[in-house]
Amino acid sequence: MSAPLPTALRTRFQRLIEEGLSGRAAALRLKVSPVTGARWGHQVRIKGHAEPARQGPPRGKGKLAPHQAFLEELVAQAPDITLFELRDALTDAEGVRVHHSSIANLLSRLGFKYKKNLLVATERRRAKVRQQRADWFRHRLPAIAGLPERVVFIDETAVKTNLTHLRGRAQRGERLTMDAPFWQLGHADADRGSDPGRADRAMGHQGAMDGPAFAAYIREILVPEIAPGTVVILDNLATHRNKEAAQALRDHGCWFLYLPPYSPDLNPIEQAYSKLKAHLRRIGARTFTEVFGAIGSLCDLYDPKECRICLRLMSKSFREALVGTTSVHASGAKFTSDLKSFLHARSA
Repeated sequence: MSAPLPTALRTRFQRLIEEGLSGRAAALRLKVSPVTGARWGHQVRIKGHAEPARQGPPRGKGKLAPHQAFLEELVAQAPDITLFELRDALTDAEGVRVHHSSIANLLSRLGFKYKKNLLVATERRRAKVRQQRADWFRHRLPAIAGLPERVVFIDETAVKTNLTHLRGRAQRGERLTMDAPFWQLGHADADRGSDPGRADRAMGHQGAMDGPAFAAYIREILVPEIAPGTVVILDNLATHRNKEAAQALRDHGCWFLYLPPYSPDLNPIEQAYSKLKAHLRRIGARTFTEVFGAIGSLCDLYDPKECRICLRLMSKSFREALVGTTSVHASGAKFTSDLKSFLHARSA
């Protein structure tokens, strides 16, 4: 099938028709066939334009149209299924042979996009874990929303001296080659505390975080910076079950509150660590001195507004609890009552 004549030519033809020329006369002036001129003239008088009609079969009426529901069901059952697997399944089940690009075009028209997998723990499906997460959303989050100034989140992340940008630019057809230490590299843990207005209680520790290092962080860095009655929220890492750290908090009038198992998404610091990793990749820290200096500059990377945004974006339910909330939800009354009673007892 030949391509349609240019739009500019059709526009000039439409102007001539509007000036009073017949279709054949306009075609003669523009050097197109009289038959084409008659057809365009009729189109201008009926539709008001001379634009070409869409070529090819109508969308959704091709070879795959009868099998659209089958392909949608396959994608719903296995979202990570490949185009080649879809093609083979369609051939085996329906006896239809098509190119995998045709399947890709159909899925695109149906609104499917190929995305990176957001991996979560399978253990979340356990009944006990589901119940603990449900209790957290129903009771803990409303109380946290009501008293955000009495809450501090802490978490740690591993950093290395070989962090570098994963992507760059090179000429087409050429590989991009960069260098970073492979063997003589160092490993460190960064421990960090954050509340809705601050993100500057950070500590770097060479090697993996252990019990004594965690207790030292709580005792020497966190406790002097928080007010009595503060709830310190953290995950269920074995290192966090430290009696010395818990005692240091109790002596200061504070206590630990552990997140449900397999629920790192409930800690807003997880979102902020990507910015720290990007900062380390940008500066190319190759020594512990540079790594610890970058960790120490955390307060320059985050402002109070960004900390509040991290809290609000932690999950949909948390966002609903924080935005526009001036009082504690009734479902969180017991936890809030316990917290307020503790604060009153401490002040007395």
